[in-house]
Amino acid sequence: MKKTLFTFLLLGTVSFAYAQGLEFDAGYGTNGYTTGAVSGNYNNFNSIRINNDQTTIVLGQDMVNDASKGFIAKYTISGQPDNTFGTNGITRFNDGNDIDHYFMALELQSDGKILVGGYNEDVNTEDKTYYVKRFLTNGVIDSAFGTFGYAQIFHATTSLAGTHVSNISIQNDGKILVCGEGESAITRLKTDGTVDSTFGTNGIVDIDIATTNGLYYNQVQALADGKIIIGAYVSYSTPSSSTNEIWIYRLNNDGTLDNTFATSGKHIFSLNDKAVGIYNLKIQSDNKIVAGGFVYEDGNDTTSLLLVRLNTNGTLDNTFGAQGYVIYPIASTDAEPAVLHLAGNNRLAYTYVDYADNTTGIVMFQADGSPDATFNGSTELKKIGNIEQGVFAPNLAFQDDGKIVLAGAVALDNQWSTAQSFIGRLQPKAASVKKLGNDVARIYPNPAQSHLTIDLKNARQANVAILDITGKVVLNSAIQDRQNIDVSNIPAGSYMIMITTAQGTAQQKIQIVR
Repeated sequence: MKKTLFTFLLLGTVSFAYAQGLEFDAGYGTNGYTTGAVSGNYNNFNSIRINNDQTTIVLGQDMVNDASKGFIAKYTISGQPDNTFGTNGITRFNDGNDIDHYFMALELQSDGKILVGGYNEDVNTEDKTYYVKRFLTNGVIDSAFGTFGYAQIFHATTSLAGTHVSNISIQNDGKILVCGEGESAITRLKTDGTVDSTFGTNGIVDIDIATTNGLYYNQVQALADGKIIIGAYVSYSTPSSSTNEIWIYRLNNDGTLDNTFATSGKHIFSLNDKAVGIYNLKIQSDNKIVAGGFVYEDGNDTTSLLLVRLNTNGTLDNTFGAQGYVIYPIASTDAEPAVLHLAGNNRLAYTYVDYADNTTGIVMFQADGSPDATFNGSTELKKIGNIEQGVFAPNLAFQDDGKIVLAGAVALDNQWSTAQSFIGRLQPKAASVKKLGNDVARIYPNPAQSHLTIDLKNARQANVAILDITGKVVLNSAIQDRQNIDVSNIPAGSYMIMITTAQGTAQQKIQIVR
């Protein structure tokens, strides 16, 4: 068995180390990617999710005769359109020729049903109506949800100028939280798509919106205990000053502020004279809160990635970066942060698009906020370009085997006046895996019952994975020097143990007996 990718599973997430670097997976699509899901001069993917069966769902839009039309596409694990979904793998939103679609939010229910959030705009009146739409697993609209598959949201807000639906989060009871970025609010739907009147006022929460200049909600995330995290930012200027802050709230399940969190339910983060903003909000397996955003410095016209981590009580986590936050400069004068993703073991993958050279970057951070130099060979950064005239594919997801799926668009000309949707998959570059010898580590006992001892020889630390006969990772561990590994929960049988150090990867068969 030759495997250079280590897949580390922790509470349903994936962690990995790619000592040999990353490349497109030739077994996916054509030479590692697929472009042009639909016909037209301009189409792209806005969001991506991976199903339990490792098929991929993407939400996109395309321009047809100057009209913006939404669609969902489904791809097989090999990167081909899934013809069991919609028509030839695509479901289009059918709302008439006079309706434009602007849908950016995508989430999958535990039963595989698909939720999308955004708005329809009447091209004649420019009136906007905000919806969550639900589709069945075969791509057909779910008529049991809302009104014929459509649930109207933000129905009671007074101003929706510049608003779009930024994300959807599903609570443990199946209720659906929806965040609108702009002058809007958080709304909650019941599982059938009706507005949940027990939440906020008539199903809507808009804390501080009426009293704070330049306050914009951006993200909402459900916690396992029923409480809710909201990410927002404040940005406004006066003749004598400017304000740029990130605000993170915690709400009780009914939408009221949780005053046990931070200061009166709200944490405020700022960086003196630097402009900051929030694009992403993630909840780690230990319930710590990570905000992904940006730092903009007007003096040198540069943008940096920003990560802020809070403890569960709303205070800055001083074990993360420099006193709770990380600033990662992007080596470009024209770049924008995009999507933050939890990558397992509380590592963080953050993407950005670089308009200067028409590429997409992925930066991997370790759990303490430091750059992960093992991510792509000997660097924390992977840049994707050199396809057509450029690649903007910042939407990413991880398969269970640790391979990375990216979605977005490729440019067909230098001005991006024509573009096609893009989906591709990255995997580690091929490299040899040697037989484990005493120069790498000593493993005992073998056969093992309840534990294995791994004694490293020429390295202080290593990544360890135990794989069953199908190649599935059944146990993972990051170890140092000599360490015991608990195997008591692994069924009896034959397995492969793989150890990766800075010098490479080695493997050995082991037996677990009872």
